[in-house]
Amino acid sequence: MIEALDEDRCTSCDRCVAVCPGNVFERVTGGAPIVVRLGACQTCYMCELYCAADAIFVGPDSRGHQRVERETREARTGSLRRQFGWGDGVVHNHRVNLHWRMPELFAAARESRRAGVSKEDVR
Repeated sequence: MIEALDEDRCTSCDRCVAVCPGNVFERVTGGAPIVVRLGACQTCYMCELYCAADAIFVGPDSRGHQRVERETREARTGSLRRQFGWGDGVVHNHRVNLHWRMPELFAAARESRRAGVSKEDVR
């Protein structure tokens, strides 16, 4: 679950808003997005992975929010991005990192759900 959004680090790019499949964030004109639907967080880590400013920390416990001390949060923000090698043109195991395509897949899934497409229809 999203444990922290560091407004001091946030560049207000709204990538987290765009990639979140749970629609957890709300855009704020001229400021850092705010978490408005924490209960909808799926602990998918997309917001943390796409945050180039390393301003978001997602904890591994999807069942509830846990308070994270500032020192711990600062040490952990960005660690997931580094672990997965996220960045422009990063190559790992001789494969180009294509995780950046996940938002379009999530968007297609959301649209299918809104249109009432079932799993059986896709098969």
